[in-house]
Amino acid sequence: MKKSALKRAAAIFFALALVLPVFMTPAAALSAENVSYYDGTYSTDWYDGSPASGKIYHLNSAADLAGYVYLVNVANGGASFGGCTIRLECNVVWNTGNASDWFDTAPTYTWQPISISQAHYSSAGFDGNGHYISGLYQKDDGANHTGFIGVHGGTDWGVKNLAIVNSFFCKTSSGGSQNGNYGVGVFMSTPYNSFTFENLYTDAIVVDASDNTGGIVGNPRSAGATLNVKNCVFAGRVISTASNAGGMVGASNSRNVNVTDCLNLGTVTAASNAGGMIGLVSASSSATVRIGSSVNAGKV
Repeated sequence: MKKSALKRAAAIFFALALVLPVFMTPAAALSAENVSYYDGTYSTDWYDGSPASGKIYHLNSAADLAGYVYLVNVANGGASFGGCTIRLECNVVWNTGNASDWFDTAPTYTWQPISISQAHYSSAGFDGNGHYISGLYQKDDGANHTGFIGVHGGTDWGVKNLAIVNSFFCKTSSGGSQNGNYGVGVFMSTPYNSFTFENLYTDAIVVDASDNTGGIVGNPRSAGATLNVKNCVFAGRVISTASNAGGMVGASNSRNVNVTDCLNLGTVTAASNAGGMIGLVSASSSATVRIGSSVNAGKV
């Protein structure tokens, strides 16, 4: 084996050692016995109607997760859950089947992102607690936000300890100013204010006809805010027919962005500006972009 190949293999091993342990704990290994399958129903029995800073709400089933989506996006104009943490207590299978078949044939259930708009958004942090969500499917030519979470307006919150696997997210239209400017990301389309993505894994397929597409997050929006992506692995496919596609982040959008201890094993393609970590780094005298201890071992 050539020295360059040895160095590359060593770098990949080092990165894997950094980012994968959260999904290899005994709890995660046993959690295959704790799987909840979505059946099209939702439950809000877990919600007491009195969110407060520091409160933790526990989602114990796929129906509970669907109930959280309902409370944020539909009920009473949307519940914001400001200062709360939403904690997943089981693995969730939204659809069975293979995501690679969903380019042409949709599965049974469509995923609507948590926080579909700035008028209906959650400010809670989301803790996957070492669990996975499988089979999410969103294909929408009219969506401003495409991903597990659409828009987030909380400050210094995050998504952590979660795997999204065997899932498919697709925005088929670039029309409209909002539709074209908001990004597509597996875990979140558009974070406002400072936000952290930590200990995440995905092998999802992401297809986008507009700009700013990321394997983890699409496009940060708030001036002066900081986006942190730490200990994350992307092992899926980003397919953009437009610009600015990255294994971690679609575009920095002149915001502070820190990518640390991350690994791209996936494939990233775009008409222009494709990167293993970030698709486009926008120049700004007031913003910094740092990539550290991270490896692109995918195809760009």
